[in-house]
Amino acid sequence: MENKPKTLFLNYSEEKIKQMKHYEELDAEFGYLNPAEYEYYFPSAPYDYDIVIANLDNKNLDKHKKKFSSIVVDRSDGEHLKNHIQKRGFFLGFIGECNDIGLRLVGLDKEIFLTSAEKRDNIFFKANHYTSEFDDIIKNIKPTLPLKKYISAQMFWKCLKSNRNKNCIASYRTTSLLEEEESQDKPSGLLLPLCKNRIGIIGDVINVLIHERTDLFPAAKPEKWLAEDRFTPAPILTINKKIKEKKIEIKKWMSNQQEVRKKIEQEYRHYQQILIADDNFKGDKKLSVNVKKVLEELGFEVKDIDEELKGTSGTRKEDYWVIDGDYFAVCEVSGTVRPNPKESLYRRVLQRINTIHNRKASVASLEKVTNVSGLLIANQDRKTHPDRRPKLYMGDQEEIVEAATDERISILSTVELYNIAIDVKEKRLEAKDARDIIKQGGRIEYVMKNNLKES
Repeated sequence: MENKPKTLFLNYSEEKIKQMKHYEELDAEFGYLNPAEYEYYFPSAPYDYDIVIANLDNKNLDKHKKKFSSIVVDRSDGEHLKNHIQKRGFFLGFIGECNDIGLRLVGLDKEIFLTSAEKRDNIFFKANHYTSEFDDIIKNIKPTLPLKKYISAQMFWKCLKSNRNKNCIASYRTTSLLEEEESQDKPSGLLLPLCKNRIGIIGDVINVLIHERTDLFPAAKPEKWLAEDRFTPAPILTINKKIKEKKIEIKKWMSNQQEVRKKIEQEYRHYQQILIADDNFKGDKKLSVNVKKVLEELGFEVKDIDEELKGTSGTRKEDYWVIDGDYFAVCEVSGTVRPNPKESLYRRVLQRINTIHNRKASVASLEKVTNVSGLLIANQDRKTHPDRRPKLYMGDQEEIVEAATDERISILSTVELYNIAIDVKEKRLEAKDARDIIKQGGRIEYVMKNNLKES
């Protein structure tokens, strides 16, 4: 592929490598290398490659070997590859349990590699490590194997990072180290320990090379390096800084607003729940549970009949008693997918009104009740959008609405309850006025004062 560096991946999965960043910038080929047995497979001649990326680990070699049918056994080509890469290309190696012959491929001497830095008093292991374009990549690398051996800081390699025991975590090489005249200083090699996310690291290394080795990436777009601070006018750098600061400020503001939104969503959840639930829902998602919360926020006293009749012979029929001063109503809550609740629901409320006085002798809280009203709350047609739901008991059942007015029974859909409650919550309607609307009897219809749609 023209103007793309010919790149050899040794002992890597082609499927995984194709997923890495900047893969499209490479003319990639895949090969195999087992230095201990002098076995290898290079699709092209060693001197054809600009970049070599090798997994120098003895494990899983058989798995990689099976991918290739024409394995060669030869002692010479490995040396050709080493000499070629040291002179003009770039080498990236990940070292695990690697044998000495494999290390020699990248110019590492057995004696130096196995000797600790302290014993050799090697200057490359001093605290003042070299810096390189790869510092941001290697600073968070965590080896997956203990470093029982040390990456050499031999003449062609500089120490970029070491641990507190002076074991070298990363070694680096530049082209100037390979030339008699130090007229160049471009990255030529990088040795890293086996670590997690190697595919991501390879992509990051290639990104550095695109900017630093224009001889390897002649087709790289100029703007990739023109965008660096070095080539950016000072006024633009100032603007970029302001943009960055503003982005941080906006990000912080958005984070705060998201937290506020979560709290508001929690605060309004029971209002929304009365539009979708029935009493087959579980726990705090049940329709009756959320209707109770809404009525209480409007200022009604809502008593759970199970608690009121505990220890008495009374049999629960209605869901709640709803009280507001002299107002006392038996309340039935129902959810259905039908356009209208069953007529029997209305009859049940009416029956409970007529029999509530029989409970006075056994329930102390009923002693002062004189007038009993009814409150039927229905989440009808609950799977339909609220704006498209019919009014309760319309058409042939309109006579129920007329009777409800005479019997002081309020027929209230959860859509109307939602509209009333939201106007109270958002201070467009007084809670007392809301309770009066609900207590008036008949079918309750309410025009919401929310004008958000108009704005």
